[in-house]
Amino acid sequence: MSKKVHIKAAEGSNYLEFSHPTPSDTADCIEYFSVTLKVETLEAAARVWAYTDARWLVTIFKQMEDNWRGWEGVKEWKTVEEEFSIQFASDKKGHILVEVYLRPDYIVGGHWEVKGGFYLEAGQLPTMTRQITEFFSV
Repeated sequence: MSKKVHIKAAEGSNYLEFSHPTPSDTADCIEYFSVTLKVETLEAAARVWAYTDARWLVTIFKQMEDNWRGWEGVKEWKTVEEEFSIQFASDKKGHILVEVYLRPDYIVGGHWEVKGGFYLEAGQLPTMTRQITEFFSV
């Protein structure tokens, strides 16, 4: 069974899912993974290249968990070729806005792009942080 992380919105059926990680041949990290975004009736998926930077996404989740009461500004992570980006903003009331941008590699996946978002609750962070850490570990 393939490793997956399913980040479900606090309300409704929206979600972001990471799956099918592929380790790097030269480093102890995940190099590629699949991203699926579902918002309302839209569902989009793409394979993205993390290069060696996925550890920074893990760091962002750990920072959010440590600062669950909220933070200033936006926390953002994106892939090297910017086919996937994710932003997190806190309202300091326990709600976290997640905004996602996703597109395929234009050479192999055609030309489309989507943006979507949903809210999380701060109480979801410990479980998500654990899952993200496990997913991106090799």
